[in-house]
Formats: sequence, structure tokens, C-alpha cells
Amino acid sequence: MKHLITFITILFICIGTASAQSPAPIDSSKKAVQQAPETMPEYPRGLQAFMSYIGSNYVFPKEALEAKVSGRMIASFVIEKDGSLVDIKIIRDLGYGTGDELKRILGNTPKWKPGIQKGKPVRVQYTLPVMLSAPKEEPAVEGTGSAGY
Repeated sequence: MKHLITFITILFICIGTASAQSPAPIDSSKKAVQQAPETMPEYPRGLQAFMSYIGSNYVFPKEALEAKVSGRMIASFVIEKDGSLVDIKIIRDLGYGTGDELKRILGNTPKWKPGIQKGKPVRVQYTLPVMLSAPKEEPAVEGTGSAGY
């Protein structure tokens, strides 16, 4: 049996678009979202742990493997006051189920430490670029395989 050696290169650049403006007032039709709070949200155990989480949990969809899809996807999400991720959107999708898989992983992410503005937790918008490289099919010893980035 062959195992695919999966290399997922993650360019993790969380971009809370810089803005010196104060947050918009909360409107009854939608909740205000910070772009650059005083303290940005943090993934438990830090940025490296988040990159590792994505790299070890991303499963290349079969269709993407067959098409040897590679390239950059971009996801956007909001980190809520309680640290959960919501409003997950794939802004740039490579197709073949790659965006759905990224959305699944982000939706299952452990809660973050929320962003803080004026001493209170706030909702924060993030943009996440992710580089995918289609794994090369190589024979592997049964029971082995690796994932990396």
C-alpha cells in the first residue's frame, strides 16, 4: 500500500488590517468587528502551535490530489469575544474541495484567547493565507508516512 507524503506549506500571516480608528459603534443589525485591537487574539500555545495544528489536520481532498492542486488559498474569519472562530469564509479557493477542507479545520480550531480593546474582549477580523503543495506520490513502507510543511 502506498502512502502519500503530504507537504503542506503554511504561510501564516494573520493580518488584522492596521487601523488607527476606534471601533465602529455596535449596530442592532450587526456586531462590530475590530481590525487592530490593542491586544490581538492568540491561539493557545502560540502561532507555531496554530501552524502545526493546520499542517497536521489538513487532509488533501482526493479530487485535489488527482488534479495535483497547488497554490495559495486565503481564508477570512472572526475571532469572537469567547475565542471561537465564526464567519469563516474562503476568499481564494483552489477548488477540488480544498476550501471546504480549510473551512472544516478552522471551524474545529480550539478557542483562542480573544483580542482586547480598552480592557474588554472584542471580536477581531483575521485573514489567513495558506499555501498548499500537492504531495508527490512516492512508495512508502507500509505503516509509515509523514506530514510536514
